[in-house]
Order: sequence, then C-alpha cells, then structure tokens
Amino acid sequence: KMAEALSRYCELVLCVSKLHMNPPEVREYFGIRSPFPIEVLGDPPVRPKSLFLIPSILRSLVRHRPDIVYFREEYVGWATSFFCKRVIYEMLDYRPRFRRLYLQLARRSLKTVVISEGLKRRAVAAGLPSEKLVES
Repeated sequence: KMAEALSRYCELVLCVSKLHMNPPEVREYFGIRSPFPIEVLGDPPVRPKSLFLIPSILRSLVRHRPDIVYFREEYVGWATSFFCKRVIYEMLDYRPRFRRLYLQLARRSLKTVVISEGLKRRAVAAGLPSEKLVES
C-alpha cells in the first residue's frame, strides 16, 4: 500500500527480492487500484540476503535512475546512500547494536519515517536527529 500511495505522486518501480504470487495477484490481494511496475531482483541463495542483493539493487538504480529511493532495509539503504543522495528510510525497529548505522542512515536520508511514536522517542533518545524523523 505504501508503494501505491507513493505512485500517486511520482513514477514508481517497486523492487523486491521475490514474490510469492504473480504481480496481478499481488495487486488483487492488497487491493491496489493504481498499477505500478514491480521488478523482481531475485532471491539470493546465501545469507545475509540483504547484503547479497545490493549488486542487483545497484543495477536497478542505474537502469531506472530514480529521483528518490525509499527503503526499509538498513544495509541496503546504507549502500544505496553512497550512490543516491535523495533517499528516504523507513525505520521499522531500533536495535541498539546498530546505533551507528541508524545514525548514518538518518543523517544521509531526506527523512526517516518511523512507524510509531514510541519508536520515534526511542530513536531520539539514542541520538538520531529529531528534525529528520517523521511518524507514519
């Protein structure tokens, strides 16, 4: 649904590692009315999968040349932020062992979307810049 909402305001390509159903079934399942392209990058056979997806993601960035990159995965976002300056990070959780990574992501992103007020308070308490945090 987030991709559909964003697709109303800009050209959007959703890049995923794998789908458990074909794109029309995904659209029907989630009730997506505004179609947008879905690019399947492939599911890496080894872990950590997010790290092994980075080359595919970078190829996709070169192919599509997006104005903004929206991501949820920390390592993917970190690698992407070296090539794209206009990134938005959606923070789904805060794990103290990744504090330095979260700080870098928040500083490099246009905005960091947090999924709750509690997560926002936790992130600010950990030193993330509050002016970059937006609650969804």
